[in-house]
Amino acid sequence: LYLGGGPHFDSLMELRNSLRARDDVILAGPRQDAKDFIAAADICVVPSIWQEACPLGVLEPMAYGKPVVGTKVGGIPELLDYGRCGILVTPRDVRGLADALQELLINPALRLAYAERARARAEQMLDMWSNGTRLADLLRATADTALPEPTTSSATVPDRRLTEYARALRHQTVSDA
Repeated sequence: LYLGGGPHFDSLMELRNSLRARDDVILAGPRQDAKDFIAAADICVVPSIWQEACPLGVLEPMAYGKPVVGTKVGGIPELLDYGRCGILVTPRDVRGLADALQELLINPALRLAYAERARARAEQMLDMWSNGTRLADLLRATADTALPEPTTSSATVPDRRLTEYARALRHQTVSDA
């Protein structure tokens, strides 16, 4: 099952139609109900060659607790915690991709371990409270050094407000927020 589109979708359709097993390959295209397919999947594969910083095709299955096989491009290795939350393969390595899939298909314990770690990592990365706390800590730590003192001649009103806000955050605890 292939979800999504992209500039090469027509070529992919031609390739699928040339296969003897073409009836076993479903090219569903872009779908509004993709989450239902992800929830029903046993394994999700993202054989990307594109340099995406945070591909949703990886993050969404992780959030559903699905093991992911992804390529070593863009943000995929970081999302998969460099192989701790899924299997990483070299882009365009068909044999490596097939081996990774086979490994997950024949080893349910490994599949479950990757799924559990993927879910936990997605929860950690998507936790708004944790992310907000880290951002506030960063703003507090850099407020006195990174932001110049606003002057009436050099700073615009939004610049002064940002600086004042960052300085106020520096003296505020998360529980005060």
